[in-house]
Amino acid sequence: MGEPDIEKMKAEKDVEGLIEALKHKDKDVRWGAAAALGYIGDARALEPLTEALEDEDEDVREIAARVYGYILGI
Repeated sequence: MGEPDIEKMKAEKDVEGLIEALKHKDKDVRWGAAAALGYIGDARALEPLTEALEDEDEDVREIAARVYGYILGI
């Protein structure tokens, strides 16, 4: 099983799949998942994005913070 297809999940608005991808071992997958969740703008992503604020990768933490604010409208 390869890496999750972030673009496909984004196009299909697969929020649950993208939330799961936030836990992927590859930081680029986690970053892409967070960005896609921001594009979709679904409030179900807020709690998982809160967890992503503590990601080991600085870029993932940054996009998670930006997307969190975007979804909240701040």
